[in-house]
Amino acid sequence: MQVAQTCGYDFRCRCSIIEETRSYILVNRSIFGILAIFFLTMGVALNWMNPAWGAELMLQGSSFRIGAIMAVVWLAYEDLTRLPKQWVVGTILALVIVAIRPKILWGLLPITVVVLIINFILRKLGSPKK
Repeated sequence: MQVAQTCGYDFRCRCSIIEETRSYILVNRSIFGILAIFFLTMGVALNWMNPAWGAELMLQGSSFRIGAIMAVVWLAYEDLTRLPKQWVVGTILALVIVAIRPKILWGLLPITVVVLIINFILRKLGSPKK
């Protein structure tokens, strides 16, 4: 039995690649779900222990925030796979940093705005005109 070929691609080979990609996405998505459950459970456990000193309170708050971020990433994972990897990694890293230290947002926000404006200007200057 011959396999129909278009542009030199074997359909069976292409389907197996798609299936491998789907299973890879499901595994990565499951990891984010497990991390979300872990951090949220840790936050609940620390809340149940009734933390009395500052480090436990910070760990409890950070656990809830990071768990919430991981839950959002778990829900939006399929859409995130369409974005460039640098954006996804940078955004998750920034969210985790802000979740741990919320006051750092006021320092990162102006820097981010300046970098985005410079990026926009450089792209406009470097793009060929049609």
